[in-house]
Amino acid sequence: MFDMTEGNPETLGVILAGGLSSRMKRDKAKLVLPNGLSLLAHAQKLMASVSVAEVVISGLQGVPDLYPERGPLGGIFAVTQHYPEMRLLVIPVDMPLLKPKVLNALLDENNPNNLPVVFSGQPLPLLLPVTEHVVSYLNGVVEGKNAASIKSMLAELNCIQLPKLDEYYFFNCNTPEEFDSVCQHLR
Repeated sequence: MFDMTEGNPETLGVILAGGLSSRMKRDKAKLVLPNGLSLLAHAQKLMASVSVAEVVISGLQGVPDLYPERGPLGGIFAVTQHYPEMRLLVIPVDMPLLKPKVLNALLDENNPNNLPVVFSGQPLPLLLPVTEHVVSYLNGVVEGKNAASIKSMLAELNCIQLPKLDEYYFFNCNTPEEFDSVCQHLR
């Protein structure tokens, strides 16, 4: 594990794009926004605009889940197996209204105790230091001992909650109607 007393570790940008898209009925990552970018390309562009060492995709297009059907935490677990020494800046592929300033607020948080950082009431985006406690929780998820829920993990790990921001930034597209609504807004 890294030692925060030696300075900030490198941060890995993680785009969660491994879901089943069951409510959307097609791969959300491939949906195209009015600017011509797919949701995945848009998320990659967003991550490239903030200070991360590298950007990886959690899912079939990048780091595949090692334990299927464990949700976002299964994807995060797989990423930690490939990048154990980094902290993770995690975003979902289906949140196209996120802005760099939102992600930078997570990255800029003073965090001497090396805790996960989120915005109040929002499990994602998430700044997640890969500590022993995080690894232990994720191991419990893949073993079926811990809830496979980001909210449950954050409660267990006593995360830092930044003040609530406008809900606009956190709108995610889970259905065709929600995606159409975002596209109308972005036109």
